[in-house]
Amino acid sequence: MSKVSCIYNGNLSYTLSFESQKNKFDADFKITCPQDFIYQPVSCYDGFLFAIILKAMEVGEDLDVEFPISKQGYQNAVYFMEAWHNLIPRRYKKVKLLPKYICDVSNVTDKNDECIAAFSGGVDASFTLIRHQEKDWNDSSYNLKNVLSVHGFDIPTHKKNEFDALIERVSPIFEQYGCRSFQVWTDLREKSDQDWEMSFSAQLSCCLHLFSEHFSDALVASSESYQDMFLPWGSTPATDFLLSGNNMRIIHDGAGYSRTEKVQRIAANKMASTYIKVCWQNKSMDNCGQCEKCYRTRLNFLAVGKKQVDCFEGRTQGYKIPSMKVNSLAKSKELESILRYISTKNISVKWSFLIRLAILKWKIIYRPIVAFRTFSRKLRNKY
Repeated sequence: MSKVSCIYNGNLSYTLSFESQKNKFDADFKITCPQDFIYQPVSCYDGFLFAIILKAMEVGEDLDVEFPISKQGYQNAVYFMEAWHNLIPRRYKKVKLLPKYICDVSNVTDKNDECIAAFSGGVDASFTLIRHQEKDWNDSSYNLKNVLSVHGFDIPTHKKNEFDALIERVSPIFEQYGCRSFQVWTDLREKSDQDWEMSFSAQLSCCLHLFSEHFSDALVASSESYQDMFLPWGSTPATDFLLSGNNMRIIHDGAGYSRTEKVQRIAANKMASTYIKVCWQNKSMDNCGQCEKCYRTRLNFLAVGKKQVDCFEGRTQGYKIPSMKVNSLAKSKELESILRYISTKNISVKWSFLIRLAILKWKIIYRPIVAFRTFSRKLRNKY
């Protein structure tokens, strides 16, 4: 039997505890709010269940849930487990959830119509912010007035200066709209040791649920479009909505757009096109401009007619395209989506064949390597 519990320590912090026969850890969450914001501790702990649900499935023991969860959170967690067991049955096993208390949400204080969105300062998050702030879909747009940045996911917990520098860099993007900025420091990723590529959205949803007494809706920016969606992956429209509870809905936003279409929207926004941060290899807060992700983003801008943008130094050099390290299906699909964009728009460019060379390199060199590693991993798990 596994067990999960959580306590509110006061002073805007929580401690989540997970224990099984083979694993035991405590993870902390520390919240930073604007000075004029009066924080209300959560009444339903749905987010903390989602934070460790994939870990519990890896362990494979029934889970004793020792904090209150909502009925919808309980039901969604079961569907979420069914989905991941179906996707990766050897790794993620179905377990029984044994909640001690289903919380009564009828006493929740009234909330305004504002929502909150996860914000990293990258292309996806910036697109979500801009499209709702500028009401691309008129009255159906969400009233997005709050952003949440998490320290401990992309940037390790001990690198405070690096995280502070990131916030300083990207803050003009949301400050232009008068958004309030919230932050959460957590060592959940480090302590729980879950497969990040599969669990990142579940862990992120936990941080968003910390504000479920204040906001009914939370936006998570899509990583892939519906057309390029692939499974298994940690964040998709197929599973993200299942990270919702009675007190907060998790909304997967922007999957109707390719990355290039998102960049087209960003390119028209001076602050976003200047301050977006897409590079996680460079130790400084500038984009290196040369890694695979930086160069792929350069190509997104190039496809929409921007040969040079302020977030990168210098112009994009076509001869570097075939040398991009396209070593995953996700990266290959991103390049294919750029080709699809310029084809749909009837754009004739000389560098399109160079993208095809980079994709060909993935198919000939990297895809067989990835396939062999996947086969070897399955073999080890079987025997």
